[in-house]
Amino acid sequence: MDRFEFQLAMLQKGAEELEKKIAAFTTILLQLKTAAITLWVALIGWAFTIKVDLIIPVGYVIVFGFWFLEATYWRVQYYCINRATAITQYLNDRDALDESFNHKSIPEFIVYPLQGLKTIK
Repeated sequence: MDRFEFQLAMLQKGAEELEKKIAAFTTILLQLKTAAITLWVALIGWAFTIKVDLIIPVGYVIVFGFWFLEATYWRVQYYCINRATAITQYLNDRDALDESFNHKSIPEFIVYPLQGLKTIK
């Protein structure tokens, strides 16, 4: 296997990994929302049951805590979506593909493993 074939295999692997990660983050986000709603409703129900209104503000902690987790997961998923978009644009760009096949080289930013999260601003 030459370098170009290896890069093609890694490109395919990277695209598959991104697809799996995006789907996994969607599942995690739905689970986070479900957990937040369940905890918040349980807390509000408990506050009404024991008739202590001071517990209700704790619900804000639950909401903001889960909101922060959701924002963190969205950020990572957004990065993965951007990487998948870059791969898609590359694969749909006839000139870039022709150049890659003529020079038997794929641009660095496309081949798996992809750039780390520290490049996100």
